[in-house]
Amino acid sequence: MGSDFPTVRPVPTGLEVLAERVRPRVLARDELVPVDAVFTGLLGSEGLRRGSTVIVENGGAPGSTSVALGLLAEATTAGMWCAVVGFPSLGVLAATELGVALDRLVLIPSAAPRPAAVLAALLDGCDVVVAALETPMTHGDARRLAARARERRCVLLVCPQGDVRFPEMREGSWPDVPDIAIRVTGGRFTGLGEGVGHLRGHLVEMVATRRRVSPRTLQTGIWLPGPDGRLAPADAVPLGNPVLDEAAGFR
Repeated sequence: MGSDFPTVRPVPTGLEVLAERVRPRVLARDELVPVDAVFTGLLGSEGLRRGSTVIVENGGAPGSTSVALGLLAEATTAGMWCAVVGFPSLGVLAATELGVALDRLVLIPSAAPRPAAVLAALLDGCDVVVAALETPMTHGDARRLAARARERRCVLLVCPQGDVRFPEMREGSWPDVPDIAIRVTGGRFTGLGEGVGHLRGHLVEMVATRRRVSPRTLQTGIWLPGPDGRLAPADAVPLGNPVLDEAAGFR
């Protein structure tokens, strides 16, 4: 005997609706998310491999946010959807100067109090998700998010903030093994003098550890951006008279 009552279906949440609208349609041949050519040596490939997890962290020097935005810029200009989570004071002007197309960027100031659930929903709908970890995440949540990125063929790019550490780890900032780990080790700013001048360029020095690329470890530098406003390898722009200014608070 049938029921006269209509079937009640759950109402999708705002994040679920967003995920469905921007869900990437990936063909088998499109295994790389494009990046600016300046990053190909660092990554060991012409793009970010779909399904990968990438860690970008400060190693005592500013620059991790610039690296993360630089990595996703080409994807946005190619028409792909990207999300940035947990950067409440992110400068959109700085993002555009690094080549980010804002009409393809989803900005979420905070993922608290359920960061794993928010990131999982965004991984369902975006090609690249950049997450600033404001609070520790369990090993199980990290493994599930990495698995979600592999399943959905998108890229999870994690930027641990401050002194975030995980209960299961004595050291390190991500409780799972990433495909690529980028650690900013130094940096120089051009255009700054003693109380005068304007910031014109930012040279970011970093070390990358790659799981599937030889050599496994690579040290390099990239202008993000250079004095001419463009991204460039460290050796492509003369240093002139740079000012090392880690105390300036730039990231």
